[in-house]
Amino acid sequence: MKKILLMAIVFSTTSLIAQKETFDIATFTRPKGWQRLDTNGVTLLYHSKTNNGLTDFCQIFLFPSRDANDDAAKNFQDDWTDHIMRATGTTTRPQTQTNKTPDGWTAVSGRADVSQNGTSYTCMLTAVTGHGKEMSFVVNVAGQEYVDDVRVFFESLDLHEPAVLGQLWNGNDIPPEKGATTQGNYVYVVPAGWTPKQYPDGGVVITSPVYGTGERCTISVLPMRPATSDLQTAANGIFTELFSKDYTTVTTYTSPSMIRGVSPQGWEYFITKQGIKPRTGNFSDVFAFVFVAKLGNQLASIVGISKDPLVSNCFGLNLKDVWPGFFYSLQFKNWKPQEQEKDIMKRMAGVWMSATATAGDRLAFASNGRFAGASASQKYFVTSSNELLTVTDAYFGDGAYSIKGNHVILIHDSDKSKPEQGFIRLEQESKDGGRTWKDKLYLMRKSVVDGSDYEVNYDKQ
Repeated sequence: MKKILLMAIVFSTTSLIAQKETFDIATFTRPKGWQRLDTNGVTLLYHSKTNNGLTDFCQIFLFPSRDANDDAAKNFQDDWTDHIMRATGTTTRPQTQTNKTPDGWTAVSGRADVSQNGTSYTCMLTAVTGHGKEMSFVVNVAGQEYVDDVRVFFESLDLHEPAVLGQLWNGNDIPPEKGATTQGNYVYVVPAGWTPKQYPDGGVVITSPVYGTGERCTISVLPMRPATSDLQTAANGIFTELFSKDYTTVTTYTSPSMIRGVSPQGWEYFITKQGIKPRTGNFSDVFAFVFVAKLGNQLASIVGISKDPLVSNCFGLNLKDVWPGFFYSLQFKNWKPQEQEKDIMKRMAGVWMSATATAGDRLAFASNGRFAGASASQKYFVTSSNELLTVTDAYFGDGAYSIKGNHVILIHDSDKSKPEQGFIRLEQESKDGGRTWKDKLYLMRKSVVDGSDYEVNYDKQ
């Protein structure tokens, strides 16, 4: 979709040449000298300058597309309520201007002058509808110096029809739900429903769908770089490099943590996790992690951003976590796997416990390939207005186990004809800045109820 006009602003014909960028179904040119900030499913382009003690600024917010009907006027009014009235407190219902393009998009635009926290500025919204989708853009501007910059953005703006799921990935489209993707030395499986985008530097940003809570997450697979320090220093350095300028660290519901481990292929890795908040813009707190792995003299690095894990649909503690599946699929073409099975079994030896308010699981592994397990669950039944009946179900079993790569095979003595297969990883986690570390075992198996994958986190006793 070319040359969407934003209200009655008359732009000059001056053109600035810059590389096209992408967000969601939109491609655009970022005005020269502007910064870009991607957080919590929204992209912000921004710039500011101070002259004679007065600050002029301009912000362009790109909101993710959503499924919508063809009522462009209603879609605009809905977005005006969500993105303008609720964000600024204004009660203005603007006059609108509608433009249609030959390729099936309808753009509705409106504007209002607002004052917030002692700052007066103009707020403009363009909502674009077509092909079963709607996407909106908000411009906040103070000062007259940004007319050409805003024109550059909207003249360059293109919206493409949503990609069709299920096609084979050729480097630009959506990959198949199953099967590995190769990116330089990386080999991994893209989470189902997520969309990869490759950038000129060789990095790939994999974006989740938009969830019902408005969350949209990213996994960024960065180009390899020289391994010049220990992994903890490297992870913290990349975190600072990526986030220190535009974000500040914050305390969220989930505490910051560090994780270290050795993969079944033999490469060491380190993860640092921390809540962050954008320094500018009307954004809520988000959660970020940096994963690094040492491959000889090279360093692999992967970055993830989501909502707080307590409420996240992407890297969540309660809802869904795509990281285990991504991690279990991760390999490197330039790395020769090293025999780790005996070392893994040695580290697994001992008793591991997992407990919640209503269920508990206990596994004991021996280094000779035997295991024993005991599980229990509690159910509560109201028998009267002042009586509660608690029923505890207990399950016991034992058998033999073996390790092959990151796979674990459990053969229960009670039914040796049906071995149970899963994925396993052993890590250490610190939540006090590295002063103390706790051994963790993660076991991913398939549910006997619906066949879905689920992972249980065990602490070593």
